[in-house]
Amino acid sequence: MSESPYGVASWVEYLKDRPLPVRNSVLRRLQRQLRNDKVTLQELNRTIKSDPVLCLHMVRKASALHNKVNSKVTSIDHAINSLGLDNIEAVQKETKSLKLNPSSVAQKMYFRYVAVSHHAATQAQSWITRRKAPFGEETYLATLFYGVGHWLLWQHAAFHMSEIQIKLREERTDVVLAETDILGCTVQEISHGLIEHWGISELAMTSLEHETSPDKKTLSQLHQRALGDPRLTDEDLRDINHLVQEKFFPVKLANWIALTANLGWNQTKTMKIIDIINDYLKSEIAETITNLHINCAKSSQAYHVAGTMAPAAEMILLPSDRAISYKLSPKEAQLLSSKMPSVKKPKPVVEPAADASTETKAPKETKLPKETKPTKTIEQKSGTKPLKGNPLAAANDQKTSQKQPNFLDKEAYDLIAERLLKGHEQYTQPKHILQALIQGVNRGLGFDRVSMFLVSNKTHQLKTAFSVGFTEEHPIIKFQYDLNIPSLFKKLQEKPGCIWVKPENKAQLLPMLPEAYHSWGNPNGFLLMSIFFGNTPIAIIHADYGESGPEITDFHHERFRYLSSAATLGLKKMKK
Repeated sequence: MSESPYGVASWVEYLKDRPLPVRNSVLRRLQRQLRNDKVTLQELNRTIKSDPVLCLHMVRKASALHNKVNSKVTSIDHAINSLGLDNIEAVQKETKSLKLNPSSVAQKMYFRYVAVSHHAATQAQSWITRRKAPFGEETYLATLFYGVGHWLLWQHAAFHMSEIQIKLREERTDVVLAETDILGCTVQEISHGLIEHWGISELAMTSLEHETSPDKKTLSQLHQRALGDPRLTDEDLRDINHLVQEKFFPVKLANWIALTANLGWNQTKTMKIIDIINDYLKSEIAETITNLHINCAKSSQAYHVAGTMAPAAEMILLPSDRAISYKLSPKEAQLLSSKMPSVKKPKPVVEPAADASTETKAPKETKLPKETKPTKTIEQKSGTKPLKGNPLAAANDQKTSQKQPNFLDKEAYDLIAERLLKGHEQYTQPKHILQALIQGVNRGLGFDRVSMFLVSNKTHQLKTAFSVGFTEEHPIIKFQYDLNIPSLFKKLQEKPGCIWVKPENKAQLLPMLPEAYHSWGNPNGFLLMSIFFGNTPIAIIHADYGESGPEITDFHHERFRYLSSAATLGLKKMKK
């Protein structure tokens, strides 16, 4: 199978009606019970609740019946009792079984993530009981199905999930960025789409919405509150208290700990989440850790597939560099290639001749003067490191290279820098300054390709606005990116700075950019820098020497940074 879904809508469409197998032993036990005329719903209840996948099938069936009369299934017990023996038997006949093949990574990871979901649900149910809060069974159901996207993806898109694991465990890529690169969206978004399509849990849907997910700042504040940090303001504490009281919060929190601990109980992220759980339970840290371990052990005892590593078994292992098997073997990959879609890899863009390039329309420049006085360096209070000395005057000390001159047009560079610093009658809007910056980087410094991405602070989106040197067919022309996803773009949005991607640091930095972006920049490196309007990020500029250009020199890096900082200063003056 070659066609691969990409993005939330296509993944939900691909997965929504695909079968999810139940452990062979559980399905056989249910079949034996149904053949017994004296079996009770209570006996069937215990068997069904022993397997999360079987629970999902029963809840889906019950929800379909309830939706016809405008009612909702609020718990697994509610679903089983409302189905009755005939409907339970009908679900059993439609459900496929799966006996684990110990050599199959895809099957073991499928059962592993079902176990992770069961672990999360067990934790959430325990916390609700301890806090004496309502909606315990509804919380259990929502928490159990929160990770349903992982189940289906390991069963029907193992190539994609294996690639994500490689990014997480080997390249240390952030989980959201890794999933977005491979799937075109997050697994959380896929789970939300599936739950919404099936109509099985309003609480699960609310919990899976990205709008209800805390951002990096809020997560940091949650941890600060857990540690009793006095720097939190009264307003911060009110916002955090409101979040913690939300009905969906324990659903999210339980899945955070289960999914994070799945990558290591001793890692920093796991320990921070434990601090937040301790604060949520208003308990002592030692008692909280003990209860977390007890709940993990109970979950592993209630749901275990022989041949897989149970969460509780991993919990008691000593820290080690050894990891579970997450890569598909060549033999398994060959067997699955006809059944599952392969991972789409971005194709490198071949640049045609230079005369086909697109160019930004910028304000008309007046005639360049023969001599331009050197401008002063920028007092960069925004956080961007200033240059030492006068960069424009220092250019005279640089030796000219035949392959790569210091300036393509020094007079143009000097003029634009001066106008950015001192202001100009043609610069009446922020876009004029951004366009002038592109001109300075392209015509003055000589970067062959320059692109300006605008930041939308309302939608947290990054989108290409102006470009020079790229063909109309180049993907960067229509580039869009979600700034909620941890990446270098998100870092540049949060704080002024310049990032120089070069051969020496590519291996470290490229995993922090969207995978599609890897093949767009020059193999010899490119520059990214954020532009701020006061304290607000408004743009990120990209510059490189085209597909086959030379490496960027320190000289050009410094001048690029200087000119971009001048644009930020010009915007700051404009705001006044």
